[in-house]
Amino acid sequence: MTLPEGLFDGLSSLKSLDLGSNSRGGRNGLTTLPVGLFQGLSSLESLVLQGNSLTTLPVGLFEGLDSLKSLDLRYNRLRRLTRDAPLFAAFSGQVDIRL
Repeated sequence: MTLPEGLFDGLSSLKSLDLGSNSRGGRNGLTTLPVGLFQGLSSLESLVLQGNSLTTLPVGLFEGLDSLKSLDLRYNRLRRLTRDAPLFAAFSGQVDIRL
């Protein structure tokens, strides 16, 4: 399952977003995320994506998340992801990344 790009348009004041394991099976079922999904969420401080079935994250996914302080990616199926990956270059400040 994936979410449509632009889903969060108009929510620039949103501070926290939890897309973590909220299904009956313990996993959310998100398998992919489009590059522009979080675009415009400039006030977002906490993003929870734990407990899904994500295997990859596209470069540019986190662009524009200037206020992000916490990112939880635990309990996914991510492979070959490091804290210095180009994916995380979009972060302007210190972000607590949970892998």
